[in-house]
Amino acid sequence: MLSQQQSVLLKAIFSGENLPNMPSENKGLEIYQRSLIANAARALSITFATVHSYLGKKTFDAIVEAYLKTELKQEYDWGEFGYTFPQFIQTQSVNNSYLLSQIAKLDFTCHQSERSQNVEVDLSTLNLLSERDAYELYITFCAGITLMQSSIPLDEVNNTITQLTQEQKINGLDDVTQQLTEFSTRYKNGSTQNSTPYCFVIWRPDFQAQYTRITTEEYQWIHILLDKSRKQKASIGQALDEMQDTEFSLIEWLPKAIKEQLINGIYINSLTS
Repeated sequence: MLSQQQSVLLKAIFSGENLPNMPSENKGLEIYQRSLIANAARALSITFATVHSYLGKKTFDAIVEAYLKTELKQEYDWGEFGYTFPQFIQTQSVNNSYLLSQIAKLDFTCHQSERSQNVEVDLSTLNLLSERDAYELYITFCAGITLMQSSIPLDEVNNTITQLTQEQKINGLDDVTQQLTEFSTRYKNGSTQNSTPYCFVIWRPDFQAQYTRITTEEYQWIHILLDKSRKQKASIGQALDEMQDTEFSLIEWLPKAIKEQLINGIYINSLTS
């Protein structure tokens, strides 16, 4: 109810409708509008830091202003604001809008990961793998773990721009735009000769979220274990059964997952123990 009232208030402010004790001609209203837009731009420049750096403050702030007027803010926490911002970017008349929308999606996923609750780490529980049946065992993943797919290799895009910047081959926004345009041309609207999407896992082993590209099989494996639509969470044994027609190897995946702090331990379902 309160969020609806806030949306009505913002709609009235931006539409210029008269408010009690605050006529639309009043300079105070203009000041409030500018303050609200500035706060939104500041908040989203943190949430979508990569997109902000690629677009520059002027263009980014203009998109945020249009977004705020269109979507309106219902969240009281600025850190939660911007869920639909990636889709909104794609509708804007800005160069490389599709690619930027995908990068924004990754930005927001990383942002949410960083705001996730901590998960206790207990790697000593890995001993259970040799002591108990796999159908009794469940994996505890790292805080903020999320899966994402994109038709563009977003890691390659970001790594390329970072490397060229470090090599001082990118010295301004025009250079960044050129690189983005090259990737946009190569992956026109996400359509490539290879229709298989690029898979990513995002997680927060410490205080900062990180992401990496993973194989389709790894994506399927983690998705099975994280799937909240199931009536009952999948055990390691059940997940392996569902992966038996793939080339996924738990023996190969597990050491890498431990090294990258992707998993925090193993636990036993009390109902099956």
